[in-house]
Amino acid sequence: SHDLRTPLASIKATVTSLLHAESAHSPEARRELLQAVDEETDRLNTFVGALLDISRLEAGAWQPEKDWFDLVDVVGTVLGRLSDRESARVQVQIPPDLPLVPVDGIQMGQAIWNLVENALKFSPPPRPVEIQAYAADPETLRIAVSDCGPGIPPGEEGRIFEKFYRVSGDRRPEGVPGAGLGLAIARGVVEAHGGRIRAMNRPGGGATFELLLPLRPPEMPPPRDIEEPDEEDADAG
Repeated sequence: SHDLRTPLASIKATVTSLLHAESAHSPEARRELLQAVDEETDRLNTFVGALLDISRLEAGAWQPEKDWFDLVDVVGTVLGRLSDRESARVQVQIPPDLPLVPVDGIQMGQAIWNLVENALKFSPPPRPVEIQAYAADPETLRIAVSDCGPGIPPGEEGRIFEKFYRVSGDRRPEGVPGAGLGLAIARGVVEAHGGRIRAMNRPGGGATFELLLPLRPPEMPPPRDIEEPDEEDADAG
């Protein structure tokens, strides 16, 4: 309710000020007010979109359409949504021999985006955010997003994936917005892929969010990286 009312109240107050007959705003002041409306509208749109996503996940209506993806491309799309200043803080470690991953590229990209966005919020600039990925074993892909923030209060590592959950003591940096849905959506996407997600504190400070995803789901045919040659071609060789 608060995340809906706050931007709506701001938009209403700004529009009322602009429409008020006795209010004489300079062009610069009007531009600033309209910029505030634009920012609050974006914030409201993001929140409503997150509500729709979590509703579809809970209803089982947002099932992944899996295909074989290069994780570098999925992460690259995520980084492309960041500003230059934000993307410069993100350190990516993905081995070149990582096999293709069986995911819904859009959904998994959204899950990783939510984790990266959360990590950037809690890591004071210019401290980095890390994305690491590797095959934990032949059957399992591990993706980890780590921040340099205040960490997670003991005992709340599991609860932070609940809808609208706020960690005790309000450990978000001052002025950092958040609807409390990003981590819940990430968990829903990962679980819809047959995977698991967990959060843990880092020994040197900060937190790591770990995704474990199946590399060989039984419903997926193996990827065909190289077309098999025709018999005639083989004989000719």
